[in-house]
Amino acid sequence: MNIEEKLDKGYKILIPRFRYVPIADSDGITKLRVLLSDIKRKDIQVLFSGLNDNLKEKVLKHHLIAESSIFPNIEEAMSSSHERLKL
Repeated sequence: MNIEEKLDKGYKILIPRFRYVPIADSDGITKLRVLLSDIKRKDIQVLFSGLNDNLKEKVLKHHLIAESSIFPNIEEAMSSSHERLKL
């Protein structure tokens, strides 16, 4: 959870991969909310990759990230990141 300390102003986009994350309990959701808040303060965009349907539903239910920032795999998330950096 100390990733936000390692991200300096040079970072524009972070893509966490959730491919091997089957579930998130309430503690995990809370920690993710804090992490995303810290990253947002650094003006870094976050794109999620590989969320299963259950986890995607939880993330959206708790308004952690917009659905437009969730991608089925890392390749699509990276493609979107390249497009977003061009803007």
